[in-house]
Amino acid sequence: MSYEGHEQCICKRGHYYERDAYAQGEELLCACGEPSAWVNCVDDTNCDSSGLIPFNLLVERFRISEARTETCNLGHVHMVEPEVFRIPGATEMAGLRHYWDVDKFVLEGS
Repeated sequence: MSYEGHEQCICKRGHYYERDAYAQGEELLCACGEPSAWVNCVDDTNCDSSGLIPFNLLVERFRISEARTETCNLGHVHMVEPEVFRIPGATEMAGLRHYWDVDKFVLEGS
């Protein structure tokens, strides 16, 4: 059986990004060029996203500042600075991870 997955990351500057579990080299870095300071591994092997921390929970609990945007002379909105997150502690992370429980799965209409 093979492993499929991705990683939720926050870099040293507090920027959130995601990368493939098999990322190498430059793919490991945030768009700002910094390495990750926090990583949450998500198992997508059976399309479950097992261990995922939903982005809305990360925003609710760990966002320090919102993204800053500007509108150019053509009316397009551009992100000038990305939102910034604080690094979650290990105990905070554990309670936020979501898992798919096979025993509780019920097909709609059953």
